Amino acid sequence: MPIFAVMIVVLLGGAAVLTDVSWWWVNEQGMQRAADAGALAGAIYLPGDRATAYAKAYEEAAKNGYVDGEDGVVVTPSVDPGDPRQLNVDIAGPVSTSFAKVFSIDSIDAAVVGSATYVLPVPMGSPQRYYGVGFFQSKTPAGSASTQPAAPSDALGGTWTHPERAFVADESPTVLYATARPADSSREDYGDFGIDLPAGATVAGIEVRLEAWGSDPTGCRVRVYLGDGSSWTSRKSVEVGTSPPETTTPATLGGASDTWGRSWSEAQVEGPLRVRIESYDPGSACSGSSTISLDALDVVVHYTTPEALHEDTVFDPVTGAPLASQGFWGAIFTPGGIRENGDRYGPKWIGGNNPPDGANGGPNPDYDPEGYQYLIEVGGDGQVQLFDPIFCATGRNATGGWLGTGDHWTNDHDDGGGENRGPISVRFTLYNTNGTPYTTSDDYQVGSTWSHDPGGSTLGDFSGAYGTPQNASDANRADCSTDPAHNAWVLPSGWSSLPAGTYRLNVNTNVGLNDNLGAENLFSIWVGGSGTARVYGAGRMAAYTNLDDSGGGRQEFYFAQIESVHAGKTMQIALFDPGEASSPSYLRFLSPEGGTYHYATFDWYSNDGRSGSNTNVIQTSDGSSFFNNRIVTIDVVLPDDYGTGGLDPDGLGEDGWWKVEYDVRAGNDTTTWEVQLVGNPVHLVLE
Repeated sequence: MPIFAVMIVVLLGGAAVLTDVSWWWVNEQGMQRAADAGALAGAIYLPGDRATAYAKAYEEAAKNGYVDGEDGVVVTPSVDPGDPRQLNVDIAGPVSTSFAKVFSIDSIDAAVVGSATYVLPVPMGSPQRYYGVGFFQSKTPAGSASTQPAAPSDALGGTWTHPERAFVADESPTVLYATARPADSSREDYGDFGIDLPAGATVAGIEVRLEAWGSDPTGCRVRVYLGDGSSWTSRKSVEVGTSPPETTTPATLGGASDTWGRSWSEAQVEGPLRVRIESYDPGSACSGSSTISLDALDVVVHYTTPEALHEDTVFDPVTGAPLASQGFWGAIFTPGGIRENGDRYGPKWIGGNNPPDGANGGPNPDYDPEGYQYLIEVGGDGQVQLFDPIFCATGRNATGGWLGTGDHWTNDHDDGGGENRGPISVRFTLYNTNGTPYTTSDDYQVGSTWSHDPGGSTLGDFSGAYGTPQNASDANRADCSTDPAHNAWVLPSGWSSLPAGTYRLNVNTNVGLNDNLGAENLFSIWVGGSGTARVYGAGRMAAYTNLDDSGGGRQEFYFAQIESVHAGKTMQIALFDPGEASSPSYLRFLSPEGGTYHYATFDWYSNDGRSGSNTNVIQTSDGSSFFNNRIVTIDVVLPDDYGTGGLDPDGLGEDGWWKVEYDVRAGNDTTTWEVQLVGNPVHLVLE
């Protein structure tokens, strides 16, 4: 009995410990869930709005039963010292006991930490301070022109006296002439005229102009030949006057359409062109002792030029330095357009070839009236400028795309897929994210919204430098070639002297004016300021790839930034309507892993059921597009050691910029690109 009595005490004590420890563990788990919930709720307000982040953490912890300051509970939210985007929530408090009270233990302390961070939208399209500068092409229309009068700089041997005096006309009172006697039939050849014709010019005619006079009042002459150093044309002659050259009109031989009986190449005119001057006596009208004086000689070449395309340059709006092409322009379609043309979110309508049934028309389930968002980072005294934000339609280039930035009308839903033309309005709005780029609830507008209302005018560039727009015959057409927002940088009111921070630029065409018109507006964004200055697409972007056809087939663009912190995750890429081209075309992704670019391996699938695995290439066209109006999803698994060998092959100073490669001779296509890291962007940080 004594032994039994002792054992009862031991067994009851053991039961008390087991029960109360279990109770403590259950409560600690509840406390952990409260801390995690608080961290998740508040993290999205960092780094800019700590007060709201902490308030949300307190609020969520209270919802889970842990109120700061009540029943001994202490809730302490804080920003992680190593990551300004990570919120830590500490909860500490007593857990009451039951059986342990027998041993005078009324409670057991518990303490937990919950940590959460928010993965930023993946930066896309640009590691630079500008976004969306593409292949910028204009043309020179066919036409005719002439050179300025070109004087020789060399006398090539002959019998005139002081032949060099014919290089430049003299002015009074000192007058010097090259002279010859007609009776001697003296010759002098002149060359090195320094004529420079445009590339591809065709010589239409040549004029030779002389300031010459004779001492004999009757009929002394000069004869003129043209040559290239090895052969000569038939001669032309002119009777010289009897008054000093500076008081008479120069004699002209040849003309705008006179090639002197032969054809001339551009190289012959620019290089070995020779003019031979010969004095002569026609036989009876010029006395044998007379003298011919030549004061000046020059040549004018008339030429025609073919229509020619050439690449232009976009310059930094502040420094004037040329900005290298990134291979694409920022793009957005109007709501009246169709998704089939490549913009997944701008148009309200689907268009044709709609997987899986291929039906036409119908509302676009992906339509987003907010359009696209771009994030802008400035270190201080920042400004944001827009290049060609106005819709000003241009004509086509030689590869099926569009000249200039490429504004043009597209298929629209209103007339069954045709192309209506009319006034197009665009809108750009800049917001300060208030330090919270993860939520728009506290964003506020900076300065003014930049928008362009064309009124009742259908705008097109009719300067001739950018082709003939589609609205050339429209009664309400208006020429926007000289608009200050066309092919130029615009600094909207209030978009300068920006304090350091992160800004959001919203671009949309959700304007009633555009509901029944299909059109694509192309533009660029530039950001300046001290310290950090960059702009990029926030997780998704529409890009118009207007590619040069002389690039050897392969073009590379900066695609998305994936830093080493994402090692072991899966990068998921969604491409809408990629790679439409009239020739076989291929798509690859270049990883910067290891400090050198190389093709990444991936799995892919399309929403029409096609797929591929463990590959590094997708064929997008064989002359007809494989993915018209379709979504291609690509999964790239990042290795666990991603980033350990370096992620900056181009020396950008920023790690992790992947590239996309289009293997196509020329491309004029709009594609919507999206990138995300698989998983909830707000996630717990596990120790």
